Amino acid sequence: MAQGICGSCHLFPEPELLDKKTWQKGVLPQMAMRLGFISLKDNPYEQFSSQEIRLIIKSMVFPSQPIVDSATWNRIVNYYISLAPEKPLPQMQKNPVKSEWHAFLPTETKLFPAKTPAITMVKYNPAKKLWFLGNRENRLYTLNNHFEITDSLLLDSPASDITYGPDHQPYVLTMGKMDPNELQAGKLVAIKPATTKKATHTILDSLSRPVHISTADLDNDGLQDKVICEFGNYTGKLVWFQQLKNGAYKEHILKQAPGALKTIIVDINNDRKPDIMTLMAQGNEGIFIYINRGEGYFEEKALLRFPPVYGSSDFELADFNSDGFIDIVYTNGDNADYSYSLKNYHGVRIFLNDGKNRFRQEWFYPLYGASKVLARDFDEDGDLDMSAISFFPDYENAPDEGFIYFENKGQLTFEPYTFKNASRGRWLTMEAGDVDDDNDLDIVLGSFVFSVIPAPKMYQQQWKKTGAEAIVLINQKKAPTPLHQQ
Repeated sequence: MAQGICGSCHLFPEPELLDKKTWQKGVLPQMAMRLGFISLKDNPYEQFSSQEIRLIIKSMVFPSQPIVDSATWNRIVNYYISLAPEKPLPQMQKNPVKSEWHAFLPTETKLFPAKTPAITMVKYNPAKKLWFLGNRENRLYTLNNHFEITDSLLLDSPASDITYGPDHQPYVLTMGKMDPNELQAGKLVAIKPATTKKATHTILDSLSRPVHISTADLDNDGLQDKVICEFGNYTGKLVWFQQLKNGAYKEHILKQAPGALKTIIVDINNDRKPDIMTLMAQGNEGIFIYINRGEGYFEEKALLRFPPVYGSSDFELADFNSDGFIDIVYTNGDNADYSYSLKNYHGVRIFLNDGKNRFRQEWFYPLYGASKVLARDFDEDGDLDMSAISFFPDYENAPDEGFIYFENKGQLTFEPYTFKNASRGRWLTMEAGDVDDDNDLDIVLGSFVFSVIPAPKMYQQQWKKTGAEAIVLINQKKAPTPLHQQ
């Protein structure tokens, strides 16, 4: 019954993925509402506005009547409660993380001394050697390649991503309301030159909590189209916006569902048409490819699927075994919803491509709360290293594992490092780029202190009072140029 009913919407989750209490108090009540068992005690609508409620009802997230009988549902509940472990699964064995790390020099930057760290976006434009930082207070900052602020702009809402036009004009994606909601208040805005009277121009609006944008000519008409992940909450969608000759955009929905996190444009089948690879969360988790069949039509195919409690958070494409085929590095560790616990299946994974775009996991490193990964040849030795951050590390036992650098030792073996006092911030964002103008890759970590789950008071107080807004990890491959201290 559980396989048939639960597996009809997402990959079937085994009972041992969560402990009894988390199933009973957190996840199963939410699933009951999605099957039409809505009680006054667990009213899913009470936190939303009337406008949001109308959108949720229209989307049929919560059926007005049960879609299975209560006896069947009770048997499914008993199945999970009876077979789930009493406590979360124990941490898996892994290579110990070394803190004696000299490849990068950590340098704290306190850009706004009186503010609580709340960085929502860190992006680098290598063509212009410019950095862009967005924060929860709706500010967008431009920094030069010595990490000095050169400009700032007040937006309508926090920035989540940025892309660039052919002339390197920035296009900034803003979330609308950042906290979970159904409001269609996100925008894509063009940043206009400083000589103009108005600083921004709205390109697209009425977006559902958008978090990521990719740009490409998807229909081969010479115009740059946009793919936007409207993550949403209970409602959301994955959309490509076709640019028309008059400059307007036409919406094409690829997937009508919440949870679109990130897209990468790639020609996966070598037919000279750009395809769209997408990471989905919020239930039906997985990596999907939208194959470009021409004339604006895309065919969806699942490449990898994960249980709905995995907490998918990021992915990148890279060729780890130098066989000429793209592989996938993936992180899962989102831990902010209904199943907060330390999960031993959180971490960083590498899936190798067999040459036919079938992907199999060949490497896994357990990392509680893993939230982002970068695959780059940081040490310039010809292979791919990785850096990863966690927004939900084990603060009691391994607080510095909010950041881990994986040095590639060959044959899919990696040496993990962190740096002392890596817990000086709560890392939500990470970007690689040249900070000190010496033509190698440095790493910038952005801290976001607003807690969505409990964290030890010691860290919360430290982050708010003296925590770093950002930490710049200066690559020591070449002689470093001193970084300007704000």
